[in-house]
Amino acid sequence: MSSAKVAMRFLPPSLLSSWCWLQETKGVADGSSKREGKGGGRVRVDEGAVAASPPSFVSILPGLWLGGITDAQNREELLEKSVCNIVNCCTFLEYPIAQHFEDFEYYRVDVEDTSREPIHLYFEEACDFIEAAMAKKKAVFVHCRSGVSRSVTVLISFLVARRGFRLQEAFFHVLAKREIVAPNVGFMQQLCDWEQEQSKEPSLCMYKYTDWYTSDQAFRPAVPDLDP
Repeated sequence: MSSAKVAMRFLPPSLLSSWCWLQETKGVADGSSKREGKGGGRVRVDEGAVAASPPSFVSILPGLWLGGITDAQNREELLEKSVCNIVNCCTFLEYPIAQHFEDFEYYRVDVEDTSREPIHLYFEEACDFIEAAMAKKKAVFVHCRSGVSRSVTVLISFLVARRGFRLQEAFFHVLAKREIVAPNVGFMQQLCDWEQEQSKEPSLCMYKYTDWYTSDQAFRPAVPDLDP
């Protein structure tokens, strides 16, 4: 079990209380999103806002790829792109270890796509994993279920911490490559905190991002105003 999993905790309620309900009601993102049902139970939410055939194997940087679970199972395509290191941002139930390729190296980000999940606990280790592979000239593939929220969050954390991007710049960079990306608001708030931990001034306004995130996807501006 990774140190991140052992240290698993929730963010202070005051930080996310104004946004947590959005993911449960929106039913968007990676297709693993869940909401509270009657009696406190959890029910699966269909990924209705995710494109039916999203682009696969999107190049974010040379040697750094983004995609979904179908791409992660395409061994031939992975090898064609010289990928043998994978950041798997799916839960163990979504993507069991038994489905991993034996001769590939994996790092697991074991979170669901809900605003309350403390994905920030995995940022440092995920960045180390990606950096170590790329330093050896090995390509890395980062994925979740649909390549929309969890994997994008981890990728952005890497761009901010290890490649000198500002948060807003990193988000727009990935959005330009894959237009369906949309980290849930809880994850984006954690990225805002992560940016400040890197001794950087805030570059993204959460209120504006929340407004963009909750708007109809068909009418979202390609380059939204997210300035703080």
